[in-house]
Amino acid sequence: MRFFVVLAFGKWTKFRFRRKRIGLHAVNLSVVIIRVTIEVWGLMRRVSCLRAEALRLCSALQEASCVGAEPAWAELLAAAADRHDLDTLLRLHHNALDRHSIHAMIHHTTQELQSYLGNVLNETLALRSFESTLHNGINVELERRERIEQMKAERVARGEYAFTAADEAQDKEKRKIFHQFLASRKADLNVWARTYRGHVTTLILKLALHTEVSLQTLAFRLDYSDFYKRGDAKLHEPLTYQHKRLSEIGLNLAKVRL
Repeated sequence: MRFFVVLAFGKWTKFRFRRKRIGLHAVNLSVVIIRVTIEVWGLMRRVSCLRAEALRLCSALQEASCVGAEPAWAELLAAAADRHDLDTLLRLHHNALDRHSIHAMIHHTTQELQSYLGNVLNETLALRSFESTLHNGINVELERRERIEQMKAERVARGEYAFTAADEAQDKEKRKIFHQFLASRKADLNVWARTYRGHVTTLILKLALHTEVSLQTLAFRLDYSDFYKRGDAKLHEPLTYQHKRLSEIGLNLAKVRL
């Protein structure tokens, strides 16, 4: 009887030790995830803020392409409901299409703006590619650290040392490479932010100088926080005749009129 009691107690103790070891391994994995999160928190937060800034601009542009033409479409629908003649409906339809294409910047009068808009959208796509590279690098490092914790748990279960001096040296080297990766991505993000905001500032300025009044209004709407005004002195000044005359759009208009 005593033998069975001792045997049962031994199995129960072994089970408790094993469960404690499994719980300790889970805790170690949680610590690894938290540490990686702390290391990348500042960079990821800045990426999120810049992404929100880019999405805000894209949403405003998309909304403007539809809202700006709404009165013209409403006029067309009202004329159709009142059974106006076909010539009137065709004229209103062409006018609505023109308004829509102007606000979407695909009209022949907005060809110069298309290149500036393309620069902004290309930088937005570049940010998405940057995020993919950053996330892949972080996931690789996180998986590497999780494998180390798994290896430690397996070694302890076999009664071996969890981490040797060689393992520690290799881990330090890998962490150093990861921190260099984060520093490089941070520098790339700073370059991207300057380039993107420069393109946005130029787009807003060109919109403000355009002959189409609705596009000038769009420039005012896009410059929602006065942030870009601090980056370009031209946006501080009133749009006087001399200012327009010295702009590229003003020069092009002068050439056309001549």
